[in-house]
Amino acid sequence: MTAILLVAFLLLFSSICGGEDGVRYLEFHYEAEVVARYGRTRITSVVRNDLNESRLLQFSLKLPETAFISNFSMKIGERNFYGIAKKKSEALMEFRNRSESGENVGLVAQRTKDLFTIYMNTAANATSTFTVDYEELMYREQSLYRKTITINPGDIVDDLSASIRVKEPEGFSSYSTSDFASIDVVSSEEIVCQYSASVDTQRAAGSDGVSLVMSCEYDVVHPVDGAGNFAVNGGYFAQFFSPVVTNTLRINLVLVIDVSGSMGGRKIQQARESLVALLHQLHNDDYVAIVTFSSRVGQWMTNLVRVGSFRSSAVQFARNLAAYGSTGLDAGLQTGLSILKRSAHESYVKLLVLLTDGLPNEGISDPRVITDRAQEVTENTGISVNCISFGFDADFEFLQDLALLDSGIAKRIAESENAAEQLTGFLREIATPALAEVIVTFPVGSVEEVTSLEFPFLFSGSEIVVSGKFNESSPETITVQVTGQGIDDTVTYESIVSTVADTTIAGSLPSTERLRAYLKIKNLLNDKRVAEINGENSSSIEQEALQLSLDYNFVTELTSLIVVEEMSNMTTDEDTNSNDNADPTLVSACVSCYGYYPGSAGVQAALSSSSRETGYGLVILIAIIILLILIGGSSTIVGVCLCVRKRRQRRKVGETLHNEEKTSTELATESEDVKKEDVSNTSGVTKHVSEGSIELQPLVANDDVLDHTSDVPGSPHVTETSQDSKNNNGALTSTVGTVENDLQ
Repeated sequence: MTAILLVAFLLLFSSICGGEDGVRYLEFHYEAEVVARYGRTRITSVVRNDLNESRLLQFSLKLPETAFISNFSMKIGERNFYGIAKKKSEALMEFRNRSESGENVGLVAQRTKDLFTIYMNTAANATSTFTVDYEELMYREQSLYRKTITINPGDIVDDLSASIRVKEPEGFSSYSTSDFASIDVVSSEEIVCQYSASVDTQRAAGSDGVSLVMSCEYDVVHPVDGAGNFAVNGGYFAQFFSPVVTNTLRINLVLVIDVSGSMGGRKIQQARESLVALLHQLHNDDYVAIVTFSSRVGQWMTNLVRVGSFRSSAVQFARNLAAYGSTGLDAGLQTGLSILKRSAHESYVKLLVLLTDGLPNEGISDPRVITDRAQEVTENTGISVNCISFGFDADFEFLQDLALLDSGIAKRIAESENAAEQLTGFLREIATPALAEVIVTFPVGSVEEVTSLEFPFLFSGSEIVVSGKFNESSPETITVQVTGQGIDDTVTYESIVSTVADTTIAGSLPSTERLRAYLKIKNLLNDKRVAEINGENSSSIEQEALQLSLDYNFVTELTSLIVVEEMSNMTTDEDTNSNDNADPTLVSACVSCYGYYPGSAGVQAALSSSSRETGYGLVILIAIIILLILIGGSSTIVGVCLCVRKRRQRRKVGETLHNEEKTSTELATESEDVKKEDVSNTSGVTKHVSEGSIELQPLVANDDVLDHTSDVPGSPHVTETSQDSKNNNGALTSTVGTVENDLQ
């Protein structure tokens, strides 16, 4: 009897828990290479499914906001899938046609940025590999370049590693990495930051393995004078201008601070600390004003006043900030702009910094109306509006539009223990403009395909980047000139630059050519948005940005990656029909701006509840086993165990496919609702989606599941659930309809 009880217990335990151990994450590799400030990060994951059924995996990756996806590929068993950039409407049409004809196909489309989630069906008894590449420019902030990788596979991985390789032709003036990582100096021009974790180390960190942010911070050797450093490769160049300016420009600074109820607790405390640090740093001859907004507007002074005369009073006001009420952003912004317009010293730089953590919900709340009202005030005044999103609940696209009115900066500060440090650093940088009205000049006819050459400000500790291509008819050397308005008069910087010398390090990826394309697309998309705000025709700008995106395989707001299977892997209909175990896989994804995709509650709740079910079910069913032993004997026990196993399998498939029953109309309606406000779902999870997101729409997988991941860019996480591949064909119509609604 004891032996029968033990066998029955093990069978029951495996019926509840067994499926979860059938998928092993063999490898997770994070590999970043930065060459002359431009970097490509590749994340590769290898997964083994030892089960006799397919398994649906979810891979979530938060991208840096400035990054473009440039590659997405998969290898599932012996089948290879890859992504090709196409115009968004054309990609959607191809996706529709291929899916309706029964082909395996996926779609990667950007509606904003940040979170990239892939649902991948791993075939039974097969190994799957997927790879994502993204590219970004390393922007210099507070006199440092900083490349980060978030190491968060979400499970114990047999082979886990991360590396950041940096190659800078000028050499390094400083470098450092995270405490848990190592740094190797390969040469005066190359460093490598590395980390790996054994299985034991990962287990010691918890059942989900390690969750770490690995960083590599560095600065390069900057010329004391001249027009900056130059990287030249294959006829393309990049100029990095960051002069040493000891006496920065004097400023008129208006701080407009959100003190609504949502800013309570740690956020308002961190805002106080940052403001106090900034006020202590400001020059005596700078002028400052502070405006607060919630249900009403508060003012420290009704006009700008000299810092040297009122510093202690301003500090005391900042220390006493308290959070309450709703978010009357428009009233606060209009008050700050009015102060700046009527009382600014004309010879000083005019800066307004707006800090908010949420959506306007008091008074005028329409972002477009608020933007138009601000533009009426700032037009032809030289006022630069700079915006800070404190956390991820604010409408960041709206804040970016405000900043674009006069070439300001929009910055997102994550809610974290070091948020005060991040906020203080950004405020200090904004408050120290080194030069104004900066213009870069090349000899006539010497360059083409060049990026922006005019910049309203260069802030201390930052950098201006210009990229382009030398004309074939250019002389071997040219003189590049940079002019800017300093504190006393116009300053000129000059450098003699070789148009033929290759200054980058041999064998390096990516290239200066891709940097130019990346930067040019960024410039064009900003120009397009400004034209739209001003009601101007932007079609020619859009067409140029589109062509560059296609040429370099970038996923932007104008393009998508159509993910298709290599022709060499395709099988005939006869081959497919003859294989009862054929696993038509694909994949895929939704991306939402630090939130959840509408309708994710059902399956998310099912996934999150699995561990609780295991614990509760085990206790209850052990008691049932003991009772059945006393009543019915061993045969009854075994029969109940088998029944439970079959019921559980059916339930898991039902949970996975539950949300596929939604029509595209329902999903579109939900999308519109959550664009405007946070929505609570049945599982108690708060959902929020701003307009636009990167989306890989699933062909066979549930498109409503999103796993909540770290708020730090570069963070992947994998979860799993079972998938009945026999239901694939039934999902085609509704899935395509959902994609079409989401991307229009």
